[in-house]
Amino acid sequence: MPTPGECFKALWKRAEVELAGEHERLRAGAVQYALRLDDRDLNGGGEYRCFYGLPSIRLFRSGRSPDPQDRPDLITQPDTDASVLAHEFGHFLSDPTDKLHDAYARACAGQSATPEEKRAILAEEEAAWRCGRAVLADLGCDEWERFETMRGKCLATYCSGLSAVGETM
Repeated sequence: MPTPGECFKALWKRAEVELAGEHERLRAGAVQYALRLDDRDLNGGGEYRCFYGLPSIRLFRSGRSPDPQDRPDLITQPDTDASVLAHEFGHFLSDPTDKLHDAYARACAGQSATPEEKRAILAEEEAAWRCGRAVLADLGCDEWERFETMRGKCLATYCSGLSAVGETM
C-alpha cells in the first residue's frame, strides 16, 4: 500500500514537468523548498504562485531546507511534504493563473473580504485537495490516513481563519 511519501519522488517530477510546461530551463525551480520565516505551522506548509504566467510551488521548512541534491527529501518528512506538494499542485490544476491570490493575501493579512471571496477561497482549497489526491492516486498511492489528516487540519484552519476575517459587501 503506497503512502504519499512513497509516491513523493514521482509527484515531484510530474509537478516539475507540468509547471515548467514548454519552459524546460525553468524545470529545476518549478518546485523547491524554502525556509519559513514566520510562526505559521512548520510541520507542513506550502505555496502555489503564478508570476507572469510562470507557476511555482514552494514547500516550507523551518531551520534548514534540503540541499539541491537531496530534493525531494525522502527521509525527514516525505508523507507531509508529498501531501503538501499534492495540494499545492492541486492549486495549479484547479486555478493555474492564481486568480484568487489577491483575495488570499488580503485575508491572510487580516483584511476584510467579501462573502463571495471567502466562499471562493474555501472552494479553491477544497478543489486543490481533491485534485492533489487524484494525482497521488494516479501515481499509485492508496494509503490516505496521513493525507486526509493533513487535509482536515488545513481546511479547518482555513475555515477558522476566514471566519475571523471581517466582511465587506
